[in-house]
Amino acid sequence: MILIVLLQRTKAVQKNNKKYNNMKNDESRDFTMFEGDMLEQAQRFADQFQEDEADFTTDYTAFETPFATEMQDAIDVCMATTSDRVCVGKQAEQTAKIEVLMETGRGKYQGGKLYVEITFPKDSAKLRTYGQPSYEAARASHVKLPTLMIQGYDMASDVDNKTKLIAEGFTLLKIEAIKTTADAITQAVRKQTKLKGARSLTTQERTINLNALWAMMVLISECSKKIYEHNPVMWNRYLLYPDAPPAPPIPTPPTEPTV
Repeated sequence: MILIVLLQRTKAVQKNNKKYNNMKNDESRDFTMFEGDMLEQAQRFADQFQEDEADFTTDYTAFETPFATEMQDAIDVCMATTSDRVCVGKQAEQTAKIEVLMETGRGKYQGGKLYVEITFPKDSAKLRTYGQPSYEAARASHVKLPTLMIQGYDMASDVDNKTKLIAEGFTLLKIEAIKTTADAITQAVRKQTKLKGARSLTTQERTINLNALWAMMVLISECSKKIYEHNPVMWNRYLLYPDAPPAPPIPTPPTEPTV
């Protein structure tokens, strides 16, 4: 019965609290305040609970040892888990690195095209082998551009072309730089893909941990209202949303008439 009342009151608080509902940053989370605010409040709850532990354990065995330790452990776990902002920041940094490599790759590929045109003037077949007709479609693609660069590298490395190209100034170092840059783009994109996957796993893990901690806070908050029902100053210390308007009262179910 007490569990049903807890759930009813928690839902009533969240439904009535439009201010915090507008701030909700993850639909799968059971709380509606910002994550940092929730963790700060959780630590305050834990510190206050240690002071008032005897009051809670007098009425509820659920708060006996090791509840206080488990709550602090839950807070520490949430604090240690990489936040979503950090994950997004790492992805942004990697994206910036990829774009720098892409710009470098475009320059090296187009520089090689000029040597092909100089070495094999009016030879459209050589340019097709180099991949030039596909450049515009590939220039902005993280997959297509390095593939095209490898095609150009293979053409320039062919024994029938390499000696002539080198003679015109397309040195072996410049030719190899096309492949090196293409490989670097591919590796950077793979790292970006791993970061995206890691973010999904980290976010899911963090949400589970935060919800578990929030459940402990809800339990403390609701039980405090009973423990300190004649001392509003005390149970106000354990309000989940101190700045929110109070939840509407839960109607008492009618008693069945006695026969």
